[in-house]
Amino acid sequence: MMGRLVLSRHLDESVVLHKDGEVIAEVKYTKSNDNGSIRLTFSADTDIEVDRQEIFKLRYPSLV
Repeated sequence: MMGRLVLSRHLDESVVLHKDGEVIAEVKYTKSNDNGSIRLTFSADTDIEVDRQEIFKLRYPSLV
């Protein structure tokens, strides 16, 4: 089971994903648009996969 955490971030603030202090990835709020969408910047090692949810569901249907 996955836990859930809902956070508010301001422009240029980040969230760090880590396990036991080892950073897995960083997600940074980098831009918002007039249409209500926002831009997120992901920083992670190259062996970490980052997918939009709809792509993840297509790639790993047995996990969702």
